[in-house]
Formats: sequence, C-alpha cells, structure tokens
Amino acid sequence: MKKFKNLSDRYKLFGYEITNEPDFMDKEFGITPEIRVLIQDLYYEVMEEKRGTINKLLKIIKRYPQVPQFKNYLTVAYNLSGNTKKAYECNNWTLKEHPDYVFAKINLAAQYFEQKEYDKIPEVLGDLMEIQALYPDRKVFHVSEVMAFNKLAVIYFSTIGNLEAAESRFKVMEEIDEEHPDTYKALQYLLPERMKAGIERDKEEERTKRKVKTRAYDKSIQTNKKPEFNHPEVWQLYENGMRINHQVIKKILYLPRATLINDLETILEDIVRRYEHFKSKVDENGWVEEEQTFPIHAIFLLTELNATESLDKILQLLRQDEKLLEFWLGDFLTEDVWRTIYQLGNDQLEKLKQFVLEPNIYTFARSGICAAVVQIVFHEPERKSQIVKWVKDVLTYLLKNKDDEVLIDSDFNAFIICDIIQLKAKELLPLVGTLFDNGLVSIGICGDFQDVEKEIISSLERDYYKHKLFNIYDRYTNVLTTWAGYNEEEKEGEEKADDELNDYDFSAFKQEESIRSETKAGRNNPCPCGSGKKYKKCCWNE
Repeated sequence: MKKFKNLSDRYKLFGYEITNEPDFMDKEFGITPEIRVLIQDLYYEVMEEKRGTINKLLKIIKRYPQVPQFKNYLTVAYNLSGNTKKAYECNNWTLKEHPDYVFAKINLAAQYFEQKEYDKIPEVLGDLMEIQALYPDRKVFHVSEVMAFNKLAVIYFSTIGNLEAAESRFKVMEEIDEEHPDTYKALQYLLPERMKAGIERDKEEERTKRKVKTRAYDKSIQTNKKPEFNHPEVWQLYENGMRINHQVIKKILYLPRATLINDLETILEDIVRRYEHFKSKVDENGWVEEEQTFPIHAIFLLTELNATESLDKILQLLRQDEKLLEFWLGDFLTEDVWRTIYQLGNDQLEKLKQFVLEPNIYTFARSGICAAVVQIVFHEPERKSQIVKWVKDVLTYLLKNKDDEVLIDSDFNAFIICDIIQLKAKELLPLVGTLFDNGLVSIGICGDFQDVEKEIISSLERDYYKHKLFNIYDRYTNVLTTWAGYNEEEKEGEEKADDELNDYDFSAFKQEESIRSETKAGRNNPCPCGSGKKYKKCCWNE
C-alpha cells in the first residue's frame, strides 16, 4: 500500500483520519479477540465459496447478532452463489439491524447501480457522496471503508457523466493506495469516461484552434530540368537512400568546401523547383527512397561541414508550404532537422527568432527551430538566461499580435510551452498564463495551465530533455536503428539472414550482446498511447 506501511499508521485526509488498524471498531460492535479470529477465518471461507458456509454463517449470526460483519459476509456469500435476491434481502436486514454500517449502505448503493436506478444512489450515500458528510460524528474511518465508498462514488459519477466529481474521488483513492484492488476497479469505469471527454475536448479544440495557413509553393519556377553541379559526385546523393555507403559520404566531404556547399545549396533549390516533377513520379510509381532522399543527404552534409553561411538557404526551405515540406522531409522535420538548426544557427539566434515570428510558417518548421534553440541550454548551460530571454521575446511578440491570423498558431504555442517546461523557466509563467487566458493554446498537446505550472515549478530535472548531437555517420546509424520502418526493415533483413544461415554451427563464435535503442514512432504514425491520433498530434513531445 502506498500510505499504510504499518498497521498502526493513520493518514489525515481532509477533516478525518484513515486507519489500517483492524480492531479500531471492535469495541463498538462487541468484537472480542476470539470473534476477530472467527471473522478472519470466515472471510477466506466465503471468498473460496466453501460448501456449507452459508449455513455456518446463519448459525454464527444467531450467536453474535451484534456483529454486522457476519451479516455482510452472508450477503457476499449469497451474491457469489448467484442468489442475488437473497443477497438483497440479507443486506436490507443488515441495514435494519445496523443502520450506520458502512458496507451495508455501499451494498445497497451497488444494488441500485446494478438495477440502473442511479437516482437512488445519493439517497443512500448522501448528495455530496463524501463519507464524512454521511457520518459527520465520526473522525476515523477504516481504509477499507473509505476505498469501497469512493470506488462506488467513482463508478456512480463516471456513469452519470460527471467526470470532474469522479476524478476528485479517484484522486483520493490514488493518494491512499494506488495499487488497491478498489482503485483498479474504479479506474475501469473512469477510463472510458476520460476517453469520451478527451474526444469531445479534441473536437471542441479543433473547432476553436488557430492554425496558420502556409504560403503556396511557387508554381512559376517548376521545371523538369536537372540542376548543374560543380562536382558530378553529388549525383550519388540522388541514387542512394539512408543506407548510403559511408565511403561515398566521406569522398564527397573531401571535395573543395566552397564549391561543395554551393552544390548542396543547389540541391535545396532543386527540392522546390522540381517538386511537381517528383510528386507526379511518386503518385505514379510510389515512393522510391533511393531516388528521393537527396534532400536529407544535403542537409546532413551541410551540417557536417558546419556551413553556417547556408542557414539562410535552410530557412528558405523551411518557409515552403506544408505539403511540400511533408513530402520531402516528413518525420525528419521534427526528429532530426533541429540538429542542423542547432549546429548552423547556434550563434544566429536573432535570425532564428525573426523566422519563428514570420507569418505563414508551417507549425512544425517553427517548433523545430524552438526545439533547437532550447537544446542550447542543455549543451551549454551557461547560456540559459540568453535562451529564456529569446523565448520571452517570442511570447511577448505573439501576445502583442494575438489577433494576427497568419501568425498565431495554437499548436505552435503549445509546443513552445512544452519547451518552457523543459527549461523550467518559472519567470515565463505569467506570459504562459496569458496565452491560456486568451485561448491561444492547444491543451491536447501540453495540458492546461495547471498542468503546465505544476511541471514548470517541479524540482524534478529530466535528463531525457537533453538530446544527443551526432556526427554525420552517427546520424545515419541513428535513423536506421531507431526509426520505425527502417528499424523493421533491419529486423526483416536479420531474420532473412538467420534463415539462410541456420544450418551452420555458430557455437565456436562468441555471441556479443547488441543494444538497440527503443524504436521511435514516426510523427505521422498512430500514437503508441492508443489515443487513435497521429503521434505528432499526441505524445511526440513528451
């Protein structure tokens, strides 16, 4: 149990105490040590549905009429035997003999629930559905009483659609003992209501959220003409996917820097100029990775060259419309491009700030910039104040222009709040609160203001907020070994190889353990949490 480690423990909750002491009500019911042993023995007999238990209980009740536990056990025994009519009669008898016995009241409320007479439940457990409101003169309750009472309250409120009340009672149960069987039972009724509320919240949020429309790509420059390069070796980038031979990359990196950077920037322009050309090929023949991964190669190479002078070209690419960016970059836009921005824009923060405050920029292009800037804090902690000011300037500008339809994006605002949570920037809470007050935040992404505030003021530091920086070869390896799709293909290849070699005896070789990182869900894949939404719309930032 979470709270009660010893039988003598008492836990103060609201205006009453909760105890785990088994004998604290014995005096009231005239329970002697001998009767206490009998109660414990009969419990197991009832639960195991032993033959003759009902007759045995009837005899014991005649001997100890003052003990309500025996009558309650009889109710349970009838229920387990399938004789619900007798169980109801027995419980009514218990209530008549012991009108203040908690479990008899709970049993009656459960009976009304089973009969779908929900309006009668508050008549039994009280309009407030609070155990002390029902027993105002009692200052101490047994943990089993409180858990059973609140379980029924959670089930009742969940069924009538009062999720807020159900959550408040469930919170009490979790606080007392999150592993208690009653807590699990209550959760079974609460979860579907949470899902319904989440779906309704998402629908409402979708109706009211602000979304920036990106600029359309330039149709006037579309062409089928191939670009011209200073170095013909660059064409190999158009012929290889992510499994490109690292020796090819190595040879390209040895080319003269200035002319190579010029060629790589030309590739970034080719992405836009031949978008329609490649899009029609994909529509006709499907996606061929070896022929269409060249944008990623170019971005990786510019990063490895530390081509800070190419930042403008990268940003110009990120200014393109949503469909073009999704076509060429997809998950790379949020999963990996931030490393390029971090590397090339580390000392060009003003330029990055101006970019995220431009109109008509795609949500994930903007949020990727912010993610890169925030990572500076985790790799260069001494710059935290500089980064916090950068974020503050962004929030201030957004609030100043909160009615600008081509700037304000609810999802982007939620993502930058997620960044603030990582930074633990408490000083930004007033601005964050104002964003929420103006209805400018997608709560489904970052939670409500109370959730955000709790996370920001939490003293817990999370190491996983710091993401790794890779050299170009490790970037390729990271994608191939951790990304869904690539990871699955690797496994399929390994299984095929295993099938071909299973006739060989490998006992003479030392088998080394390999450690593979957890597979990441693609941004457009279904979210692993089971919400039914895309990963990018759900848990990707957690």
